Amino acid sequence: MALSELLSLGWFSSLGQALAAAEVADAEAYAAALGFVVPAHVVADWNAAARLIQSPRPELCWWEAERAEQTRLSASLPPNAPVELGAALAQLLHGAAAVAAARFGYAGAGMLRAAAGAAGLAAYQAELAARAGRPAQHPFALKLALFAAGRWPLGIYDNRVMVF
Repeated sequence: MALSELLSLGWFSSLGQALAAAEVADAEAYAAALGFVVPAHVVADWNAAARLIQSPRPELCWWEAERAEQTRLSASLPPNAPVELGAALAQLLHGAAAVAAARFGYAGAGMLRAAAGAAGLAAYQAELAARAGRPAQHPFALKLALFAAGRWPLGIYDNRVMVF
């Protein structure tokens, strides 16, 4: 997806709202594609999201599954195949995260950086998957779809895929 397309998405615009059926399906498919069959659960606010991401549960190492998939995808691409986005997009999305946090009366700078960084990483990973020819049901494409819907997929905690 081009940077202009990514910037036009409604980043963080649906945080805390009930999950639509398509969002539940994408969240559960994302988790399943990483090897975890868990239900989706909405996280209601920034404080709850902060508590989750600041105390990850080691029994479900979803981030290790993501990292392994990212490494596999990177290895499948030619050495000079640039994959752009990531850090640059994260810097641009910091403002969108700040606007979303302000709607909740939340001002935690670390969480704003985490949200923007997670969005940038999702765009980078989805670009890796696309360049490697992976299908739309690839976990990185599904994760980016959740961000595109205004969500922040936080990961798998307490045997549920948590979506803010």
